[in-house]
Amino acid sequence: MDHTRIQRLLRLMLMLTSNVDYTTNELSRILEITERSTFRYLRTFKDSGFVIEKRNGNIPKLMKMPVKKIKLSDLIHLSPEEAHILHTLLISLS
Repeated sequence: MDHTRIQRLLRLMLMLTSNVDYTTNELSRILEITERSTFRYLRTFKDSGFVIEKRNGNIPKLMKMPVKKIKLSDLIHLSPEEAHILHTLLISLS
């Protein structure tokens, strides 16, 4: 998983949990990706056990964390270099 994809997934997670409602088209435009890629990212969250609900037809919201506790290490297998990039990215978000 490359740095740009991780950054987009984290930005998308923040947008899906914010008080602002974004359509999938708006999410795609803001993240500078195709709408198809946006749906792939949403599928990634669903496949990881997150609940995504659609409001008013085309407004996805990340509603809650998975009921079963998921260890991050079970979902992501990173090389040492990728782990360093992710760590640097997470520090820069705050």
